[in-house]
Amino acid sequence: MLGKLQNILFGWRGYIWESPATRLMAESRALNCANCEHAEHGNIIEFLEDDVKEIQGMKCNLCECPLSALLRSPNERCKIDKW
Repeated sequence: MLGKLQNILFGWRGYIWESPATRLMAESRALNCANCEHAEHGNIIEFLEDDVKEIQGMKCNLCECPLSALLRSPNERCKIDKW
């Protein structure tokens, strides 16, 4: 459980204080997530602005994570191995 919590915190930290490397990682992952059948618009996270426009306001319906944070977490992995 601590590992998952740590990944979530790293993801939000990457969203708030984004480095160039984190941005590249998020953009690369977003190419797979933007058109994934498991990506959907979330109700609560609709207000989140994201420089990676393809995934703005979206979440993964498999893990329920907001894509803005999930794609910026270096140790997180896609549940269906898309990245």
